[in-house]
Amino acid sequence: MIKRGYGSRLGTDIFLQCSTFEEACPDIVARIRAKGTAQRSLFFLDQYGWSDVRFTTIRSILNEIKNPEILLTFAVDALIDFLTEKRAESEALLGLDLQREDVRALLELKNGDGWRFLIQNGLYRHVQSRTGALFYTPFFIHSVESHRSYWLLHLSGHRQARDEMGKLHWRINNHFQHHGGAGFHALGFNPAKDLRQDLMQFMFDDDARARSEAAVIDQLPRMIHAANQGDLGGLVVEQLFAGNCNDTPVTSEILSSQLRLLRDEGELMIVSNEGKEKPRAKTIAWDDRLILPRQRSMFSRLG
Repeated sequence: MIKRGYGSRLGTDIFLQCSTFEEACPDIVARIRAKGTAQRSLFFLDQYGWSDVRFTTIRSILNEIKNPEILLTFAVDALIDFLTEKRAESEALLGLDLQREDVRALLELKNGDGWRFLIQNGLYRHVQSRTGALFYTPFFIHSVESHRSYWLLHLSGHRQARDEMGKLHWRINNHFQHHGGAGFHALGFNPAKDLRQDLMQFMFDDDARARSEAAVIDQLPRMIHAANQGDLGGLVVEQLFAGNCNDTPVTSEILSSQLRLLRDEGELMIVSNEGKEKPRAKTIAWDDRLILPRQRSMFSRLG
């Protein structure tokens, strides 16, 4: 770091600690808490495999700091290969809160076509529930040299942080994949469908963007209709996004563009927080409300 010109900052705003992350974490958290009330912080936990960071540590970060974001690399395929009944109570698996019954449930998926994707999906749900992250991304690092999957997991407690991470994947568009559908509710597998239909290459390119927009424009009217039942005030945009953003590659930009299209087609009204309709506005605010008109078009997407 001295050779690269950072020598003057060592001990000032760059601090080096020679220890495991588990040992260093309590002091790091204390430093962040002592710096002020905002407590914005980014933890980039670039572990080699999958067992260097315990889920209890991630929970403590998310619970004890106000605005943390965690980027965690996770060798999910290496973990899948490690899973056996004999190893069910190993220290490494217990560090991930994987109990014997969790391991057994995952191993039961190990048959038929697409079993590895099913186990990945089960592990992803496990990571989200056991870390306690309110917002998260399900995106994979795609290696051109290897067929083994790595996750780049983004965990946070804020909708905005999750949205910015999603936008970053679309903007960079290099080695990241999404193993799921193109619209909302894109993760989770329906046993009544051919699993291979949902495993198309999704590389955050122009084709993926077009598929995402098509899926969202089809889904939104039904989602808004279901949420509007008995609610004359309509559905708040932030409520729509925050409640559905985790299992999808959809960002606020994609959502806004499709909401404007539905408005222009007469499928919905966009109303400001002050109660004023926005029939031609190019921007949609988080506190805008989405209201279905009493008389929809002849070709309404709601049928």
